[in-house]
Amino acid sequence: MAHRQARPHRRAPPHRPLPQRPSGHRPPPLPQGPPPPPERRGAGPGREPAHLRRAPPARPLAGLHPHPPRHALLGRPLGGGLRGAVPRHRRGHPPRLQRGGQVPARERRRLRRAAAHQAEVAARALGFAGLEHNVASVQNNRGKKEALVLFWCVQFGHDLAKLAGDIITYSADEYGFLLLPPDLATGSSIMPHKRNPDLFELTRGRAAALEGDLAAVFAIKGKLGSGYHRDFQLLKEPVMRGVDRLEGMLSMMAVAVPRLGVEPTVGRKILSGGPLATDEVMRRVEGGSAFRSAYREVAAAIREGDLWREPAAEEIIGRRKSTGGLGNLGLGEVRARLRAARTWNAREQRRFDGGPDKLAGR
Repeated sequence: MAHRQARPHRRAPPHRPLPQRPSGHRPPPLPQGPPPPPERRGAGPGREPAHLRRAPPARPLAGLHPHPPRHALLGRPLGGGLRGAVPRHRRGHPPRLQRGGQVPARERRRLRRAAAHQAEVAARALGFAGLEHNVASVQNNRGKKEALVLFWCVQFGHDLAKLAGDIITYSADEYGFLLLPPDLATGSSIMPHKRNPDLFELTRGRAAALEGDLAAVFAIKGKLGSGYHRDFQLLKEPVMRGVDRLEGMLSMMAVAVPRLGVEPTVGRKILSGGPLATDEVMRRVEGGSAFRSAYREVAAAIREGDLWREPAAEEIIGRRKSTGGLGNLGLGEVRARLRAARTWNAREQRRFDGGPDKLAGR
C-alpha cells in the first residue's frame, strides 16, 4: 500500500516586534474643514438646508384660522370623546398647527449637517451649518434625514387630520352647526340631499398615507449593513411624495376652512343645559351659596329636568378670561408669530435661491 510522501515541516518566521514610536510623538491631525458659520442670534431658526426649507410655507396657516369672534360661542362643547363637557372653541387648531409645523431644534441641527465630500463653499452656499467628516458616518446616516423630514410631515399631517375629522363630524346632520359650501362638497347619484365632505375625508386619508411613506423609509434603511447600497436610491421617492402630500393637504385646508358656514341656532342649542352647568354653579356661588350646596342643587335640577336662566353670550365669554379661554384667545400673538414666520421664510428663500449663483461665481 502506497504511502503519501510527508510534506516538509515549515518553520514559522521569527517574531519581529512592531516598531516603537519615539516618546512624545503625536500623530498628525486629520484634515479639518473651516469652522461652520456662527449661528445668528435673535429670532428665527437660523440657516436651513434645502430639504428642510422645502417644508410648507407659513402662509397657508393664515387661512386655517376659524371664523371671527362673532362665532365665539359656536365651539364644540366637548371635553372627552364625544360627550358634552364645557364650552370650547375651534380656535385651538391654529396654534397646534403652528407648533406642529416647527421642527425641533435637535432634529434641525441633524438636518443641517452636510457630507464631507461636498466642498465647504458649496455647503455654506446651500445653507449647511458644517461638514460631516467621517465617511462611514455619512454612509450609515443615509435615510435618517429622510426619516426626520417625513416624521415631521406625519406629525403635522395628524394635526390636519384632526381638524378635518372635526369638520366632518360637526357638519353631519346629527350636529349640523358647520355647513359645507356646495361647490366644495360632492353629491350623490341617487341621493340628491347629500353633501359629502370629500375634501376633508381625503385630507384625513392622506395623513394616514404619510405614515406609509415614513414606514417605507424605515423599511429600506433599517435592514442594511454598513456602507453604501443601491437601495438608498429608493429613499427619494417616499420623501418627495410625502412632502408633496403635506403641501397638498395644507393648500386644500387653507382654501376650504375659511369658507365653512356656521348655523348659530344649532350651536347655541348645543350649549344650552349641561355644558353651562358649571356657569350656573358659579353664578349661585357668587350669589352667596356654598360651592358644594350649589353643586348639589344644579345636579338635582339636571336630574329632574329643571332649566335655569341661560346666561347671555357676553356673560359666558366674560367668565373665561384665562389664557386660551373664550374671552382670551390670544390671537394677536398667533398672528405675530405668523408674520415673523413669513418674514423669516422669505428671507431664507431669497438667500437659498442665490446659492447656485454663488457656486457658479455669478
